[in-house]
Amino acid sequence: ETYMKNVAPTGLVPALRDGDLVLWESHAIMVYLCEKNGWGDVYPLGADDVIQRAKINQILHWHHRTLREASLRIFAKYVRKDRTLSNEYMAEGFTTIEDATSVLENHYLSTTPYLSSPTLTIADLTAYTELGQLHLTNLKDFKPYPKVLAWLERMKHVAYHDVVFKGVLLLGDLSKKNVAVDELRAANIQNLKMIAESVSKL
Repeated sequence: ETYMKNVAPTGLVPALRDGDLVLWESHAIMVYLCEKNGWGDVYPLGADDVIQRAKINQILHWHHRTLREASLRIFAKYVRKDRTLSNEYMAEGFTTIEDATSVLENHYLSTTPYLSSPTLTIADLTAYTELGQLHLTNLKDFKPYPKVLAWLERMKHVAYHDVVFKGVLLLGDLSKKNVAVDELRAANIQNLKMIAESVSKL
């Protein structure tokens, strides 16, 4: 209740407090941090970069009702045993992800190694957060999509990948087991400790 009142009225994470500013949408947070800190390597900030920013923003907006379903409908089925998710709900998620993966294969990765870009951007980071979960836990076969599969493997080499995704890596192959809430909690706690330790060394 305190969190919802003072930070995020949605009650969800992530959220960012920076002075008097409070943001609670992940993509808004990412763009804000890039603009404030001048992170033009992952979100081009120059006056001549308006087209590239538009392409990145398009992916960020498209993400909400497409790639996001990987977490809401598929990954959650295996790790959120405290929630009741129907098979129909999950099947709809797989259909959405299949369609979205096809768009990545045939459009966003058709001519570039990253999503509509020759270099890594925040569009890749947010998209991988969803599809990477399915890939690392063997919940979806990406072999029919060679460009997407190559991109997923490429993303594994991004700095701090194994730190950020330690919790997911600890869960292992979810296609072969069920995850208890305590196991999920332990993986998340270990993950947060690793992230905090890495941030403290920056």
